[in-house]
Amino acid sequence: MDITDFWFTEYDIILFDNFPVKPVSDKWFNLFLKKIISEKSSIIMNSRLSQDVEVLKKFFPIFGIQFEDNIDLKNFGNYSRHTKDYFKSSFISSNEIYNVSKNLLSELNDTIDWITLDTEIQYSFYLANKNYKIDEPILIYGYSNIFDSEIKNIKANVFRNKDIIQTIQFLYNPISGYYFSQFEPDTIGNYVFNVQNNKKLIDTIYVNIYD
Repeated sequence: MDITDFWFTEYDIILFDNFPVKPVSDKWFNLFLKKIISEKSSIIMNSRLSQDVEVLKKFFPIFGIQFEDNIDLKNFGNYSRHTKDYFKSSFISSNEIYNVSKNLLSELNDTIDWITLDTEIQYSFYLANKNYKIDEPILIYGYSNIFDSEIKNIKANVFRNKDIIQTIQFLYNPISGYYFSQFEPDTIGNYVFNVQNNKKLIDTIYVNIYD
């Protein structure tokens, strides 16, 4: 088929369904890399389980996959996700992408949503109670702006009058999609909660306790 238009058209997402069926040339592959890099296109590739991995080996780095001589597509999970800077990609190992179960179809939709989002996942945290007193727990909850299937390791450094006094761990409720934690103050003062995801500051909460 004539794919001339492909080279001169910009795409947000390029989907390869059981392509290529034979190894592509270095020239073709380098042109393809230049295209997706310059246009910031994201890639979804579906390959049948019996596909010869030698045909795919040039593409594997695009999906963060390290090629090995004994690699077997049957051992791959569905809808892998790979991110590098602005670039996002997903590799699928399925014999028929258009004849998959509802669960896999839902995962495909989630993957497309993940690719098309312009911003990274953001987390917001809030105080659950309105009044704060000594020896009564301060309840904190938070959630992300979009669904994130990966549970984050979220903690908060607790400061009182600019001195760190404790670190609290947030627990995740998979049903509600909320993270929650609590802290029980034992003296009056100005409290600051620096909420972190793997040491990256993602939110800050201030509480003043006077009595």
